[in-house]
Amino acid sequence: MSKVSKKLAALVFAAVLAMALLVGCGSTPEIVGTWKAATVEASGVSMDIDAFAKQLGGDADSVKIEMVAKEDKTFSMTLMDQSQDGTWAEKDGKFVLTADGEDLEVQIEDGKLIIAEDSMGVKITFEKK
Repeated sequence: MSKVSKKLAALVFAAVLAMALLVGCGSTPEIVGTWKAATVEASGVSMDIDAFAKQLGGDADSVKIEMVAKEDKTFSMTLMDQSQDGTWAEKDGKFVLTADGEDLEVQIEDGKLIIAEDSMGVKITFEKK
């Protein structure tokens, strides 16, 4: 192999290696961050978190509905006075939250995280803080 061919081969190898490293360094998943409930829908009735809190006799600060998803694929969710910890995974363009052996699929649409529990007729839409 000539000197030019060796240099060209080394250059191509370096370029391929650099591209592989860049691909492996992917960006932070969209779910990572702190999410605060913006709207709650139950039995077909939708209301913002302030109206929901008033229905419960409180205010938005006392009726805390929040989720924190971390890069280490763990999450914690607070629903009023109860907390739940678990893990999250990305699957087929959606995210799956797992806690206590139960899976819950969530979606992110237009920058909003949506948790829908169809069997209970409840849907909570979160906005990123």
